[in-house]
Amino acid sequence: MIEGRIARTAGQTLYLGGTVYRLRKPYFHSSVITYPATAPGLGLWEDVRIRELYPRLAGIDRQADGSLYMAPEAARLAARQRELFRRSQEAENGWLRPCGGQSIYYEAYGTSYVVRAFPRAVTLAAVLTQGALPLAVALRLMEQLLDAVEAIHSRGLLHLDIDPTRIVMPSQGQLVLDYDCLVDGAAPVPGAAEGSCRAPEVVLQNACQLGPAADLYSCCAVLFEMVLGRSMTEGELLGGSLPRTLLPALLRQQGGSQSQMTALARVLLRGLHMLPQRRYASAEELRTVLRQI
Repeated sequence: MIEGRIARTAGQTLYLGGTVYRLRKPYFHSSVITYPATAPGLGLWEDVRIRELYPRLAGIDRQADGSLYMAPEAARLAARQRELFRRSQEAENGWLRPCGGQSIYYEAYGTSYVVRAFPRAVTLAAVLTQGALPLAVALRLMEQLLDAVEAIHSRGLLHLDIDPTRIVMPSQGQLVLDYDCLVDGAAPVPGAAEGSCRAPEVVLQNACQLGPAADLYSCCAVLFEMVLGRSMTEGELLGGSLPRTLLPALLRQQGGSQSQMTALARVLLRGLHMLPQRRYASAEELRTVLRQI
């Protein structure tokens, strides 16, 4: 039990949509419990996660048969979470299908579930252990990342946890943005671990500043890692050294023309600004300036 919520246990089975899934060890988020899962006959559909809507609210309990009971007041409050849950699934299915994945929504056992599946793939974090990516490759991947972020934002949702470990590459040149729990900005996620790409306002849980600019900060932090092969240092994050060191670092790592690297540095410095209002306001705006490089 964590924060009053009782998860299904590893090894249990869950029947959804005519398929019996065997669950692995779950992990918890603000309104969702996520279970890595397996199922017979999936073939390439190896990477399967089942998200169970289980808001952290009083009046919600797990029954002996595995279903959730929601008291009337809890059910009323959970209705909003269910609507966010469904909007998240719709956005996800849009970017999964082109790369051979899918996201399916179910109502069952007194709550809602999403089964997310796609062919098992390497994460961007694993790719970056081999070093920086060529600029042309990094920009193509950024285009796809911004498409996914734009799909999230167009539904009034935020990711707030974009990071190379959340980005998978099912085939060469393809990118998929994964998530566990999207939010609408009403509640920040927990503070970030060291090395995260989360925006300062997310780390500080400053709810009044949360918005699309937080996700776009993370996108720029991911681009930084792709073109330099490393994450930002504490001095670059907090000490203000980035404006002085970024351009020389890009020229050493990427080569290219001085004007091209200057333009890239300018994009990154704006996208990684500590103040949300000084960053890019939309995925489309960031995409436009990157296409000019």
